[in-house]
Amino acid sequence: MKKNLFLLSGILVLSFSSQAQELKEDYMTWPESSKLGQYVSSWVPGEDLFEDENFYVSRVKPKERFRNAATQIDETLTEANDRKLVFWVPVGNASNGNTNARPNGKFDSEAFSTWSYVTHYGDWTAPHGWVPGGFADVAHKNGVGVSGVASVPWGGISSEWSSGFSTLVGIEAEKVAKFLHYHGVDGLGYNSEFSTGSSFILSGLHALHETVHKYLTEKGNPVVENFWYDGTNDNGQITFDSGLGNHNNDTFGDGEHIRTSLFLNYNWHGVLGGLTQSTVDTYATGRSSLDLYAGFNMQGGDPSTWRTLKDYNLSIGLWGAHDYNMLWADRANNGSTDVAKQTYYQHLIEQFFTNGNRNPIDKIEVYNRGNHHPDDKWFGMSAFMTARSSLKWDLSEEPFISYFNLGNGRFLNWMGERQNDNEWYNIGVQDYLPTWRWWFASDFMGKTADKVVENGLEAKFTYDDAYVGGSCLRLFGSVDNEYLHLFKTEFALSAGDVITVRYKLVGGQADVNLALSAKGDEQTILRESGFKVLTVADEADDEVWVEKTFKVSGALAMLAGKEIAMIALHFENAKNLDLYLGEFSITRGAMPTPTAPEIKIAKVLASHYKGVDGKVIFNMDNDKLPGEPVYNLDVNASMFKLYAQQKGGESQFMGITTSWAGMYFSVPTDLQGEQEIRFGVAAVSVDMKSDSEIAWSDYMSMGEYTVTDDIQINKTTIKPGESFEISYVDPRHAAADWKLLNSTGVVVKDASNTTVFTVSEGIEEIGGYDLQVICDGETTTYGYYVQITSEAVGALPEIQSLTIGGEAVAEDEVKIDVDEALTLGYTGRKANGASSRGIEINEGWVGGRMSDLSIGDGQTFSVSAWVRFTSIPEGSCFFSVENRASSAWPVNNWGWMWSDLSSTGKLNSYTFRTATYNGAPELKYTFPNAVVTPNAWNHVVLTFEYNDQSQFRSKFYLNGVLQESTWVLDGASGTTETWANVNYSITTSDWFCFAGGRGSEPIFNNGIIDDLLVWNGAMTPEQVQNVKNGLDANSLPQEVMAYWDFETDADEDHYFAAKGSVAGAKACSFKTEALGSEGAGRQVAQNPLYISGCPFVPGSTFKVETRPTWTAKRGVLSESTGIDLEGSTKLTYSKPGDYTVTLTLENTLGADTKSYPVFKVGDVDGVEESMAGELRTYTVEGVLFVEFEEDGDYQVGVYNASGVLVAQKEAAVAAGQHMSLSLGAKGVYVVKVMKEGKVVRTVKVLNR
Repeated sequence: MKKNLFLLSGILVLSFSSQAQELKEDYMTWPESSKLGQYVSSWVPGEDLFEDENFYVSRVKPKERFRNAATQIDETLTEANDRKLVFWVPVGNASNGNTNARPNGKFDSEAFSTWSYVTHYGDWTAPHGWVPGGFADVAHKNGVGVSGVASVPWGGISSEWSSGFSTLVGIEAEKVAKFLHYHGVDGLGYNSEFSTGSSFILSGLHALHETVHKYLTEKGNPVVENFWYDGTNDNGQITFDSGLGNHNNDTFGDGEHIRTSLFLNYNWHGVLGGLTQSTVDTYATGRSSLDLYAGFNMQGGDPSTWRTLKDYNLSIGLWGAHDYNMLWADRANNGSTDVAKQTYYQHLIEQFFTNGNRNPIDKIEVYNRGNHHPDDKWFGMSAFMTARSSLKWDLSEEPFISYFNLGNGRFLNWMGERQNDNEWYNIGVQDYLPTWRWWFASDFMGKTADKVVENGLEAKFTYDDAYVGGSCLRLFGSVDNEYLHLFKTEFALSAGDVITVRYKLVGGQADVNLALSAKGDEQTILRESGFKVLTVADEADDEVWVEKTFKVSGALAMLAGKEIAMIALHFENAKNLDLYLGEFSITRGAMPTPTAPEIKIAKVLASHYKGVDGKVIFNMDNDKLPGEPVYNLDVNASMFKLYAQQKGGESQFMGITTSWAGMYFSVPTDLQGEQEIRFGVAAVSVDMKSDSEIAWSDYMSMGEYTVTDDIQINKTTIKPGESFEISYVDPRHAAADWKLLNSTGVVVKDASNTTVFTVSEGIEEIGGYDLQVICDGETTTYGYYVQITSEAVGALPEIQSLTIGGEAVAEDEVKIDVDEALTLGYTGRKANGASSRGIEINEGWVGGRMSDLSIGDGQTFSVSAWVRFTSIPEGSCFFSVENRASSAWPVNNWGWMWSDLSSTGKLNSYTFRTATYNGAPELKYTFPNAVVTPNAWNHVVLTFEYNDQSQFRSKFYLNGVLQESTWVLDGASGTTETWANVNYSITTSDWFCFAGGRGSEPIFNNGIIDDLLVWNGAMTPEQVQNVKNGLDANSLPQEVMAYWDFETDADEDHYFAAKGSVAGAKACSFKTEALGSEGAGRQVAQNPLYISGCPFVPGSTFKVETRPTWTAKRGVLSESTGIDLEGSTKLTYSKPGDYTVTLTLENTLGADTKSYPVFKVGDVDGVEESMAGELRTYTVEGVLFVEFEEDGDYQVGVYNASGVLVAQKEAAVAAGQHMSLSLGAKGVYVVKVMKEGKVVRTVKVLNR
């Protein structure tokens, strides 16, 4: 699918680094890994070890998983042969402060969710003996153990770790076990590839591990497990790949003295005789071969042994890599936006753990493969193990509730209502998610490939809506008959239990029933006719969450006493279905309301233009002894709501957490209001139906305000004479002087002593203009920040007028009858055009083979291109000449030359080195002032030049200007014009390329490349200018070796043929495919995504075409047509009501959206009235009246068009009485009416 790469009209923020407020290093203590012994020694049960300790305490007791072969896809798997799996990898990125799995203000954080195929998650970058509490909470509810890792460097043990281990084993072992038990850590993990002569350390660790395992097991922990990388042996030596024997059986332990499970090195296949059950029986009586984990390096580079594993009863150990896991690293391979990355991450883990088809019954045969990046051919971990479930407990103690929330979001919803629009991440609040991803079948409990429905329904999580949290489950497509198996359970139902399905029908239609079966008769659906969720007659409404409840009584009384084994959905007659699933629950009675928390610490951590960051730490009253774990169930809580309130303002619901501590990021504040704030916490009942009172901190000063220097421009495409505005994003920024300079350095527009630079009359001359901002004596230059382009290449769409029936819109509302046809129209500016064609980077590389150009050692050449980066993650690549096909690691992580950009577009450096890892020195250039302006076209030239003494230098031109640089080489240094005494070899397998990622880094930028050129020799400043101004492809200078203007299509292999002196030179958009060796890969040409190219060079291949899109909820549109200048559609409504219609004009340069007046459909005279079953609503002079037909305790909430609560009232009302609420501003409002805690109606009203 072609992705449109455009920027919406409106404000463009230059700085990409300020889009989300992240957890910063000084916000929260991060324990030191080597100091576990010191922490335990200092720990006094009942007292805080340090301020932030509650962030590292799990509040969910580990649940035990159960077995039921009848609900397994492979029924032959038993406790004796069903493999375990340890996921020994980092969470998120360890660089830039190692946020790990701690609460964060960044949506694009790692929300791992395929727990059913993991038995232990060893958080590789969490400290030894510690795990973030929220991460432990979600693992524990899924029956998964967690631990941190002692990452001891290879070789002789360092003094740091020797001292740390000596302290640890010198403490009473049971105190260590109690420490882990209290904090919710389910074992100890070791990257043990160190050598030591200390028997004190080794014997002490053996005893400690035995004590930890025994103590936690006796305390009822079903997931306890210690892990030892099988490198350091019992004698303190390093012996990999020797199986189980006399050298490591003390570390492993036997059945009466269980100590560790062994993570085997990646060459385990060479000692298979030492890994059998008979070998285990010889050296470790009572242990299982499943306690030996066959190691796989997810980076690649290990032997391909998956087929061998099928024949041996070993568990699976996954590692890779040091700073981030490989699945997280690949998340940007299908789009650069945060939503695209998060969506693709879930897709990747579904493929990796289930299989490439993302359906465990659509099996893929296991084959040997040297890399572990999942794709459509990947066999998945489901080929080796069954999906496990923990969904078995007494429903009278804890209901089963899932809102399909992943634990992160771009907004926060609560019970279907928007609370705030801040990004957030707290994996601890992740819900129970479907056991299989995704078990679709034509038959209920269909377990074979012949039950796979071709072109059936699709399932994925969506971040566009949520009932609770920031996501929900989306089911979509067309199918005649199909089942989706959701949950493997063992819940015993009782009379009166309530089963709830909550959904939102966004579009299409289907008959959907709930399909349940009972333990002992798993193949038989229980009374499906009594569980109708949706019918084809139901109308789509993307604004209303529909609740369907089924009570175990009456016709469904036969369910009482049944143990529900399978929960599925049955779809029939689905046509273009788009269904959001927001809740599935089974509840029993009412759960008690918890008491209010007791706040211990509340702190403001930062104050900035987006708001306030802070934290709150609290306790819950309980009767547990000091040092005993206290779980949320013990205090009648499921989670906690986090509130903030600026003094004099309204309280704001900012977040949710399961920990007894919470983080706040970017709490909105009024900069003109009182500069004090307080934080509050409320406990939520286990059934999610009631809250405690809010416990508030004292008001605190918002602290010192941090000003940001980011600037913004209000238009992304500017035409001659068109007005535009540049400003600081921070309203508190000091005033500055502003100057716009043309290519010769002449100031064409300026303003003094202001924070907003308005150019009302525009600029007539086409071209790029540098922006200078002078504030407090410092000058900051933004190259080519303002770009004026011709009308011929297209423009941003602009809706100039809206019409109804050919007449300009002049009213706030329009009354029409049911089925009355209206013609809606518009007029717009000229926006269509034609331009040069570029190709999208598409989270890959753009370039070609050096061998095609016959550029060898000591040859001078230059490379140029027009580039426009639309997404620049920190540290992403700018340009490189590298060899990704090498089989030798880490050569393939280097190259002949590489460079990187900061998120602001600053070219930090570029580096040269020879293709060897034997200590060769690097030549490194740094550029103090080179900024490749994001979201703007930049012309770049890189020259690589040798002189007759075989000395080397490189220059970088940006928008025709030579950039100042300095370099260092093995103690020598120089500046822009000086030469370095070095001659590095270019290999035949090197590629020259713009963008891309370095090695296996998960950092890819996006953007557009146009007019790519390779030049024979070092371009002079005059030649740089000539190339920048555009070349005639039919009359190229003789120095041009290869030139790609992308005006002609790529060939069937996706390569572009070059014009120029070198025949056969080709370029392409490509990505890398991993090979068998560690880190190695090959370049694979991709089908190019064409996009509007640089407007400053000749070309007319890419057509900029503007199209209208009308959105009319519950309306019928027909005969829609339109271009940039005008268009129309016909609209009818079949039912009375108040409706809104929006028009969006869009092309590849941007979009404009406007709304028509409210359409009032029906024959309503006088007051506005809406009938809704138990009530009616009407408005009189800005006051809303809600009249009730039944007695009851009602709560009425009124929400504006943005979903913000603007009015609310509660009262006990008798039949026939009414409530009145003042609405305020004109417009459409949504009225939500709740009766005794349940939503009974949601209606729209118009305040005229």
